[in-house]
Amino acid sequence: RGPIRNPTTKRQNIGVTTSQEEAKNRPRRAARKACAVAAIFAALCSSLLGLGISSAGAGGSTASFTILYTNNDGGPCRPPNPDFCNPVYSVIDEQIVLVAFVGTNAAGPAKPTGTVTFRDAGTVLSAVVLNSFNVAVYFAVFAPGPHVFTASYAGDGTFGPSSGDGAVPAQVTQTVQDNCAIVTGEVASPGPTVFQDGRWYQKSGYGGGRVGNCFNWGAPGQIPVLGDWDGDGKQTIGVYAAGRWYLRNSSKSGPIEILFDWGSPGMIPVVGDWDGDGKDSIGLYSNGTWYLRNSNTSGPVDIQFTWGSPGMIPVVGDWNNDAIDTPGLFSGGTWYLSNRNGINGVDSLFAWGAPTDQPISGNWDYTGGDTVGVFRSGQWLLRNVNASGPVDVSFAWGGPGQIATPGQ
Repeated sequence: RGPIRNPTTKRQNIGVTTSQEEAKNRPRRAARKACAVAAIFAALCSSLLGLGISSAGAGGSTASFTILYTNNDGGPCRPPNPDFCNPVYSVIDEQIVLVAFVGTNAAGPAKPTGTVTFRDAGTVLSAVVLNSFNVAVYFAVFAPGPHVFTASYAGDGTFGPSSGDGAVPAQVTQTVQDNCAIVTGEVASPGPTVFQDGRWYQKSGYGGGRVGNCFNWGAPGQIPVLGDWDGDGKQTIGVYAAGRWYLRNSSKSGPIEILFDWGSPGMIPVVGDWDGDGKDSIGLYSNGTWYLRNSNTSGPVDIQFTWGSPGMIPVVGDWNNDAIDTPGLFSGGTWYLSNRNGINGVDSLFAWGAPTDQPISGNWDYTGGDTVGVFRSGQWLLRNVNASGPVDVSFAWGGPGQIATPGQ
């Protein structure tokens, strides 16, 4: 994942102690040696060396656990709220770095191998392979609220699994604070946007950085949308719920500016410029059928066609850069893109992403034409061409349970 930037701003250490002095000191010496050799983990040494390591019988192991914090832009903890510098608090756009060091009570040169599994309240975040220094690292940006992180080592046949304290994995509680109260101001050109329970978080540009705008507008259970409703070249907010659309011509708290009924509960909202007039308007997808409308009002369907199957996820983009948005589908990690609204065929077909990813689209490099991306539990993975291949842009912003709504 590359070096961790400025990871020493704040830290909280969780270790499990033992009365066996040799069992405690041996992994500390190993950590000291590892830190002396590996420059990438130099910033982590002071934390790792402060941990006690317990033993779990001959050959046993324990995953001891450290949390570090960095802002996405590498900056320090942020005033004026002192909680932002508190070891048990971070803010929504601040990376949380989870570090596990696996110590053992075994003598000799043998080293544990295999994986450390990081979890958040029982939900697996990642199984990370130990490096040659017995260290596993995972980092991401998490949604607001309390988080209970654990780290456990699975064992490798030579070394047993981690014992923790009474067979409980190393654990730490972390609360991510919502910093909307101090970081506000409408983003002139919205980029990555996430929504959760009526709260929006936006910023400019596709990369790391702090929240540029956050505000309340909407309610839990509503589905967020972004569109240029008035043709001013700026995408602004909206929500859809059970057949009713709520739209606003600015991205900040305030009254509903456009309200109408169009659709039915269970339909999936989509937004695009279907006729090339420079304004985005509404659409719906339901069990393989698309319903598109060229104005943001109640009324008859302007374009209707069947393309897709139940269970597929709709996505919209200007795939061929002709100023008209057309449909796409995502299913099981495979993308199906069409350049037409109406009688459809597949113009692009390729595999990219994982079955559980949320598909997104946008003009990530601002060169013309939309391309694909996925949102994966707070990770944005973007591709600059509509084809299989490596990730072109990736960054952490958002968290599990949030809905990504890319802005342009």
